[in-house]
Amino acid sequence: MTDGLRVRPGQVRLLGAVELAGPGGPVPLATGARRLLAVLGLRGGEIVGWAQLSAAGIDPVALDRDSAALAGGLARGGLRGALQTRAAGMRLAGRYVDVLRYHDELRRARSRRTAGDLPGAVTLYDRALARWRSDTPLDGIALTGWAAAEAKRLRESRTRAREERWDCVLRTAAAAVRASGAPVADRAAVRAGIDATKAAEVAASELEAGVVRHPLRERRWELLLTATLLSRGRAAARSVYERALQTFADQLGVEPGERLRALAAAAERGDIAELPAPARPQPRMPRRVAAPPVPLTSLLGRDALLDDIDVRLAGHRLVTLVGPGGAGKTRLAIAAAGRPWASASVAAATDEAGALLGEQASAGGPVAWFVDLTVVDRPGKVPAAVAETLGLRQDPGLDPVDAIAEEIGAHEVLLVLDNCEHLVAGCGELARQLLARCPGLRILATSRAPLRADDEAIVPVPPLPLPTAVAGHTLADLATHAATRLFLERAQARGRPVPEGSADAVAQLCVELDGLPLAIELAAARTPLLSVPEIVARIRTDQRLLHSPDPTTPPRHRTVAAAVESSLEQLPPDVQVFFDRLAVFAGGFDTGAADAMRAGASSDPTALDQLVNASLVEENAGRYRLLMPIRRHALARLHADAPAARTAHAAHYLRVAEAADTDLRGHAQEVGLARLRADAANLRAAMSWLAEARPSAVPYGDLRLATALAMFCRVEGHYQEARAWLAAALARHPAPPSCCAVPPPPTPPCSRCCCATTPPPPSTPAPPAPRTAPSATAGPRPGWR
Repeated sequence: MTDGLRVRPGQVRLLGAVELAGPGGPVPLATGARRLLAVLGLRGGEIVGWAQLSAAGIDPVALDRDSAALAGGLARGGLRGALQTRAAGMRLAGRYVDVLRYHDELRRARSRRTAGDLPGAVTLYDRALARWRSDTPLDGIALTGWAAAEAKRLRESRTRAREERWDCVLRTAAAAVRASGAPVADRAAVRAGIDATKAAEVAASELEAGVVRHPLRERRWELLLTATLLSRGRAAARSVYERALQTFADQLGVEPGERLRALAAAAERGDIAELPAPARPQPRMPRRVAAPPVPLTSLLGRDALLDDIDVRLAGHRLVTLVGPGGAGKTRLAIAAAGRPWASASVAAATDEAGALLGEQASAGGPVAWFVDLTVVDRPGKVPAAVAETLGLRQDPGLDPVDAIAEEIGAHEVLLVLDNCEHLVAGCGELARQLLARCPGLRILATSRAPLRADDEAIVPVPPLPLPTAVAGHTLADLATHAATRLFLERAQARGRPVPEGSADAVAQLCVELDGLPLAIELAAARTPLLSVPEIVARIRTDQRLLHSPDPTTPPRHRTVAAAVESSLEQLPPDVQVFFDRLAVFAGGFDTGAADAMRAGASSDPTALDQLVNASLVEENAGRYRLLMPIRRHALARLHADAPAARTAHAAHYLRVAEAADTDLRGHAQEVGLARLRADAANLRAAMSWLAEARPSAVPYGDLRLATALAMFCRVEGHYQEARAWLAAALARHPAPPSCCAVPPPPTPPCSRCCCATTPPPPSTPAPPAPRTAPSATAGPRPGWR
């Protein structure tokens, strides 16, 4: 068996002296950078927190210098980008670290050994052990705390692996020797027996050196006695047993254990068949790797949503959190992964695999693995990215899905796939394959679009709850609403608490941001420089204000615009144009209005559904809307197309108003009132555009719309507003065409009704109001104002 290993370009080698191997050989590193490489390599693929780095012996004062030196060395070694700095700590890509490859090969070898494939196990043991360049891992590096304990466990792992390999060799040899001594053994069996004897002789020589290094490891004496019996006979085996007796008596004052004594008695009889069976392997617990990052801030207003996720995970094996960028899906998934999500499924397990899961859960509990897919650029790379995060080997020709499935096995594992929106097809396919092969696996995904996989449970993640009003608040009131409390806490953390006099401004700001957590946090980041009223005034005109000052923030969370753009990138160009045009809607809209806007942008009838699935448009009971921060970004993108979009918007709502006016004068008053009330904000926006736009936009559009809304204004009590509209329109069009003429009696003329600042006198006949409408003297309805 060899101890050398061919140097591969781009390797972090810890199984011996700490070394960074590049294409041209070892890359020189200073002591501090080598120590940092060793510590991060021990947890390859995981984020090592700042406190963990310090506990392992990393000097916090020199950390910036050492990390810069290590990053430079990795770049020279062909591993540019392998070192990543996060808010929670640092991470070294695991695929380059020999320790993780060693552990992966060792697990495969043990799996083969348990399955009875001893020759295959020996091959894998040899491959794993060949990665060791000396007996001492991380040689020459002084470590403390958990890192020193990890290095000690590595040494013990190598010792056990060598013993397990010898056990496989000797069991194969014993079977061959027994077969060669059978009465009907053929020539091939005899040759195999001779080869087995030679293999046992080699093993005996290595084990002699092994018992010298570890004289009190009884397992090594057992293996040496077996190898000696197979290669040299009973007398030599008896001598080995006597040496073991003497060694234990001299150093411990006791005799060896029962198993060695039984093996010696069988060897004395020459009975190879009574070799003791290997100990039943303990159920392998899932590794504690790729743990979800530790949150640095509290989670607000999501208790009910967390309970819903618990229920979904208990009943479904694939749950996807869907919401717009910046809604807090990642933070919510991290919180959900830290709750007892596995209890229901473990209790319900009744088959053999379920029994094993229950045993493992009671022994060590289920684990959660967290995989951030932000930097993955193609759906086909998803399995490899997950395998790398878990520290699994990725040799050419080896399917990473197989490696992941073998690692999970029948264990109770929650796999969190974060930021799947640009990899929907890849994540859905990986989920399908893993869930079919791993009975204890559950997957919690975060995405702006569903994965569209079988039995997927979708949990919408809405913005945070807002105050019902924007005036008359105190800071104590605001602390009871999740959105405003988030702003207050983040502003406090920035060192500038909000004064009591700005309470109403905070409520107004959070309403302007539609309760979107990312937008609120970005606004709170400006409190050291701007007052809350100044922030409110600025965000209405300058989207650049909502920009994270933290350079470690992921690009998609540095601005609301970046979050929106990352979603739009996944959509066809014509759908993106359609999204931009939707910015002209003030408030909600229905499918008819959306189709009117789509006519100038996209011929795809599914365009609106695509935007809803991408969490760029919200849908509720047949009505749609854009969250205010998203709408502002869409307006910024609209540019030269804005006049055409606003004209199409105004023309549509002119048709709506004229159709509803007909309803109000007939038997469909309820329908007409409901329609106009729902689109009150859009009707105002249309009137504003028609009054300001060139006359050619919609001929006499302002006058037609003011006339069409006259009856609605009378029923709702909006006399002054209607009078202003109609008076301004008549001033712009002193000679309106016949299509804009007021209706003849007995219906009261629209101009006379709308121009009155007070209700008509009792002598003036008025049409009967609908049963659900207020009288002409009632104040403005909330739906309009």
